Formats: sequence, structure tokens, C-alpha cells
Amino acid sequence: MTAPDNRWQTSRPPVYSPSMNTLPPIAEMEGAYLNRDPAYNGLFFVGVRTTAIFCRPTCPARSPLPKNVEYFPTAAAALFAGYRPCKRYPPRRSTGLGGETDRGRGTRPGVADHGR
Repeated sequence: MTAPDNRWQTSRPPVYSPSMNTLPPIAEMEGAYLNRDPAYNGLFFVGVRTTAIFCRPTCPARSPLPKNVEYFPTAAAALFAGYRPCKRYPPRRSTGLGGETDRGRGTRPGVADHGR
């Protein structure tokens, strides 16, 4: 019996949920996060095994190696698997989990729209 190539980095068993069948194919998701395709925002979340952080596929942070990536159908599934949200581009903002407003709309909480 031989030792694995990297015995310190063990792979986690995949997280299974009823909505897991709705994810795009892995090759498609890999291409989406490497190209930061905005069409895939909200369809899946990317979890990085080496940092235990998850984010949207369009996060401007440095892209992880494909071998270190795990895909989740929802932010809740990533949280349940033990990942924490990205601090640079919080994934909860796009899913409505955190209640924050979207920065892209140019609105601030508590500021009324005066005649625009």
C-alpha cells in the first residue's frame, strides 16, 4: 500500500442536498468562476478548501486552484459545511440573507429618494 501524493490535504466528502441536482456541470462552474461570469451569480457558490471561505463566482479576489474548490447550491449549504463568508465581497448581499442593500444600485440605508 502506498501513501497518497499529499497526505496532509484530505478531500472532504461532498455535501449532498435535495437541490444538488440543479447545479450546472462542474466544468461549466469552473469556467464561470475563472472568468468571473456575472450570469452565474446566485446559481452556485464557490468554497475554497484551503481557506474555508466561500463566495460568489464573480468575487474579485484571487481565483483559487480548481483542485481546492468545492461548489454549493446555496450560501446556507456552504455555511452548513463549515465555510465562512468572504469579507471582501460578501455573498449574503446578493442572496438577500443579510438584509443589506446592494452597492451597485447606489442607494444607502436611511436615505430617502428625493425626486429622482
